[in-house]
Amino acid sequence: MRIGLDLHGTDFAPKAELETLRMLKLEPMEGGDIVPIGKVGLESEVRALGYPFVIAEDVVGMHEIPSVAVRRKPRSTIGIGMELLKRGEIDAFVSAGNTTAVLASAIFDLGRIRGIKRPALATIYPVADTPVLLVD
Repeated sequence: MRIGLDLHGTDFAPKAELETLRMLKLEPMEGGDIVPIGKVGLESEVRALGYPFVIAEDVVGMHEIPSVAVRRKPRSTIGIGMELLKRGEIDAFVSAGNTTAVLASAIFDLGRIRGIKRPALATIYPVADTPVLLVD
């Protein structure tokens, strides 16, 4: 599985994301390949860690109106991630950035599943011995 990773999502980007890449080199995911997506200037550090690198021209900030930002910044890390998903070059996309922008980009770029009117967010929540899937 190839997983696209937005290098500009967290409040401490790209420091936190680069540290994640370093940690994944120490304890790799079995069957998972990471495809970092970031702005120019990070490629040498990412490639030195042994990862491929996909260049994005822009970033969607947390303060931006998601639907507007997604339309105005199609070459952002989020936009590039969705484009790679649509073309089948990655199997999943992870961003710790503007959640609503990720959802908006998924709707605009990937479309909806027939019969589904609104997207949902889901997460696994570890409860005792049986994890629970929370859906909003």
